[in-house]
Amino acid sequence: MELGFTLDEILNFLFSCLLFLLRNLLIAFGILLVFGVAFIKAFSDAFKRTFAKGDGTLLNNNHMKADLSEMEVIKLKIDGKCFEASAETLKRFDCFFSRMTESDLSHEFDEDGYIVIKRDATHFEEILKFMSTGEIEFPSDPYIVRCIKREADYYGLEDLIKECDKFLDGPAGRYEACLRAVFTTDERNAAIATKKPIVFLNVGVMNNVYAVMNDVKDNINKTITTGMGEFIRNRSRFPQFFFIIDYTHGTSLTMDFYFNGSLIKKLDIYITENNQCALNIEYQMSSAFTTVMAKMLDSAGIGRAVTEDGQLALTL
Repeated sequence: MELGFTLDEILNFLFSCLLFLLRNLLIAFGILLVFGVAFIKAFSDAFKRTFAKGDGTLLNNNHMKADLSEMEVIKLKIDGKCFEASAETLKRFDCFFSRMTESDLSHEFDEDGYIVIKRDATHFEEILKFMSTGEIEFPSDPYIVRCIKREADYYGLEDLIKECDKFLDGPAGRYEACLRAVFTTDERNAAIATKKPIVFLNVGVMNNVYAVMNDVKDNINKTITTGMGEFIRNRSRFPQFFFIIDYTHGTSLTMDFYFNGSLIKKLDIYITENNQCALNIEYQMSSAFTTVMAKMLDSAGIGRAVTEDGQLALTL
């Protein structure tokens, strides 16, 4: 049975089908191209709105180059904490920050436009104040000063490093040692300046030890031994106090009770000038501790634990 189609007719039909298929493929590709371009443009605009500053500099969690020289205020994020500093402050010293603001080196930004610096931020506020004023007020604890010096060394702040060294080389820098014994008035004053509760055992009597020993009497020996023994014994009873042996002055054996930088109580245990010995040393020391602890409670806003005459009470 013959179909009645010639070879040319069959070829023309196949060619027509191929043209139809190609035309539809081109139409589909064109539609996809239009939608693809629109999608890419929309994505690009959204990306720029999210990760770009006003000047168009891209910001993300990667290192990017950014021109900071024209900015008046520069935002820093150090160890997760946010800081803002004027460009004038950051350029004041030849250091990490001046080089950062005056160069086109790449920086790491977060999504809010803060420059990310992976350092300890605990004392960065003090460092910023120093960069702004050229002055710094150190705390009494040398450990904190050493931490500040470590950060100053990283940032290349030579002037701040010198200030740290000056403090650490002085009496206040020997804070830990001064809370065990003091040998000069400067060391004694540095300990008092901490405003901590302190008991000084003034052993100036040792400066006149030969005169004392030549004229020693049983009651004097007992008084000196008792005074020193009570000083040692109360170290464990009152751990919140600093017990410091004081070699700075005098020829007698006394105890000075300090808190918040002020002398609260003075106990004369043995006075060499007139061989006067204290009586009831244990009671007098207990009374002195009670008075100082009352001041501590009062300073903390808790109330007074004793009255002025040393009687137990609690006033809130």
